[in-house]
Amino acid sequence: MPADAGPVTGRPLILPFPATERIVKQEEVLAKVASGEMTIEDAKKALEADAPKRGSLYCKVSEKGAVSVYGLQRMPVTLYTEQWARLLDFGDDIRQFLKDNDDKLKKKEAK
Repeated sequence: MPADAGPVTGRPLILPFPATERIVKQEEVLAKVASGEMTIEDAKKALEADAPKRGSLYCKVSEKGAVSVYGLQRMPVTLYTEQWARLLDFGDDIRQFLKDNDDKLKKKEAK
């Protein structure tokens, strides 16, 4: 199985907005501010531009090594890698269930 493959399916596990990229960027910005290469104002703009927009989905690795998805509700949805793989594999079934039960389901108004 390739190193980047998901543990259950063998398919790559792709999550949008990797938290590690944001951490690296924050560290780079802080290093540039410390060395005098960047002003605090420019650093603030760079970090704000990189931050996830309100209402967008993004992922972080939890303290216990699980994947937390933010932006769906007030609290993050946190599952371990194997659980995410099972849920993602079940995605077509969920879509079909939603379609079959559309008339019974309530919809939250988009803001």
